Amino acid sequence: MKGGAALGIGLAAPTIITKSAWGYTNEPTGSSVTLGFNVPQTGAYADEGADELRAYQLAVEHLNGEGDGGMLNTFSSKELKGDGVLGKKVEYVTGDTQTKSDAARASAKRMIEADGAVMITGGSSSGVAIAVQGLCQEAGVIFMAGLTHSNDTTGKDKKANGFRHFFNAYAGENVKGIFGSTNWHWSLQDEGSQAFVKSFGQKYGFPPSQAAHTCYAQALLYADACQRAGTFNPCGVVEALEGFEFDGLGNGPTLYRAEDHQCFKDVLVVKGKDNPTSEFDLLEVVDVTPASQVTYAPDHPMFAGGSLGECNPGA
Repeated sequence: MKGGAALGIGLAAPTIITKSAWGYTNEPTGSSVTLGFNVPQTGAYADEGADELRAYQLAVEHLNGEGDGGMLNTFSSKELKGDGVLGKKVEYVTGDTQTKSDAARASAKRMIEADGAVMITGGSSSGVAIAVQGLCQEAGVIFMAGLTHSNDTTGKDKKANGFRHFFNAYAGENVKGIFGSTNWHWSLQDEGSQAFVKSFGQKYGFPPSQAAHTCYAQALLYADACQRAGTFNPCGVVEALEGFEFDGLGNGPTLYRAEDHQCFKDVLVVKGKDNPTSEFDLLEVVDVTPASQVTYAPDHPMFAGGSLGECNPGA
């Protein structure tokens, strides 16, 4: 994390305290805090949703001090100690998006209103992500998007309460000759990726997908932001994540840009293997497109028309 990001959090502390005093949606009052994992558990993307849920469950274990800690050990931010978040044990509830926007909004609404979820995360569809992000903005909770390929998520439909870890679909001239692109791959040899692959593999018996990695990282990033902000208040979390630079989560140096809450990092170029050794060995990483080549201006015409707006703390 750059010094400026840390300084910004410190200067914003009085605002966080003031808003906490007013209360916010699902402010934890007991010994635990509840997160909502909203993934496709039925329908065409159920397999991907199952892998996302595995990753979330692993993240919860690591946050609560169970297992080997995974990427908590490699994450550049050292605020999380494996003793929960802000002294509270992390618990979770789940919802089934069915990869349908209405169903996803309904399950997110239920987790917020009935289960007390203070954050919603997950999804395997841009339509679902945009719909749930809008709901979370209205309800006053944070939304940490899972897989969402559409530029609109942090373009015309961006929201102050939403954050997207998946790379943007726009890469301009850099797309020429590319076979395909991916957010992450389990064959990467950096310390963070290998720590995650080891933890996931030991628990489930096979390597994680890019969906699993994205969701695991989002869970850790949310928990870390709460820890650094000293509150679960969504406005404090927003301030902690805006402009946050980090490393050690499998994608190299990464930035959560303040202007649109879009994550910028290196993008992997992949092609299908001619002779895969298993169902998990289908892709080969052939190149890496540096983050500098896929970063665009916040006011790029392709993403015009939307307004981030203000953080909504809810109640």
